[in-house]
Amino acid sequence: MYEKVPFFNPFHHFLRVVIVAKNETELEKWSGYVESRLRQLIKVFEQSFYGVHLRPLPGWIDFSYEDEVRDLEAQAGLAEGEDAVSKKMSWPFAGQVFFGLSFPKELYEKGSNVEMRDAVCKFVDIVEGQRPQDGTLLAGSCDMMITHCRRSDLPASIRSKYPELAELNA
Repeated sequence: MYEKVPFFNPFHHFLRVVIVAKNETELEKWSGYVESRLRQLIKVFEQSFYGVHLRPLPGWIDFSYEDEVRDLEAQAGLAEGEDAVSKKMSWPFAGQVFFGLSFPKELYEKGSNVEMRDAVCKFVDIVEGQRPQDGTLLAGSCDMMITHCRRSDLPASIRSKYPELAELNA
């Protein structure tokens, strides 16, 4: 009766939110906490950029360090000499969520850069500023990374999970 609508088809750009934690309990709490604030991420973006829309892919997706070595080294701020294995040992539990980004063609020229840093920083400030003061979700026990990626740069684990991506790249 209902057909699943492919999420990745209409978008060429994505915002990726990766959360990491020291243990499974912290990841569960942290994902709930961050998820409850993702609506504010959409609001910040839509207020910061006229006509830009963010559409979330429902639910968290497992984050695979093995598939993400290149992305981690490029985007997650690995210290010099640190590798993905040591990063995984530091943050053994992780999840991610994606947002499709759409830019109105009449307002944003193809190939132009859109500086999203301020909007991302506002969202991070919201998340960090509202952390519970009861000793849960302490900085150092959980963290978050937000990056932009193009459809062509989506991780292998995502490409294999969503068949429409194979069709789009064929």
